[in-house]
Amino acid sequence: YETDLIDFQISTPTYKCMESYALGFDDTSDKAIVRLLDLIENLNDTNTKTQQPNKPELSFHHNSESEFEKELIKSKIAAVVIHYRDGSHKV
Repeated sequence: YETDLIDFQISTPTYKCMESYALGFDDTSDKAIVRLLDLIENLNDTNTKTQQPNKPELSFHHNSESEFEKELIKSKIAAVVIHYRDGSHKV
């Protein structure tokens, strides 16, 4: 877990909205914000590059593929979450 954290305040409605995008028991506000920033960066990249067919991006809930694999073997439980550009997601 990251030790270099900055505290900041957000409103309760904003927090509740972020909660709706949680992906699991160990998801954090930081991870949700990173996903949103990645989405914005991907949209900006798409707008500035020549239009090419979008390929799905595979990312792991944990920090790395190997960490994900270890947890998967241990728990034998995983979920696939598809995030759409409109902000919705499907588990």
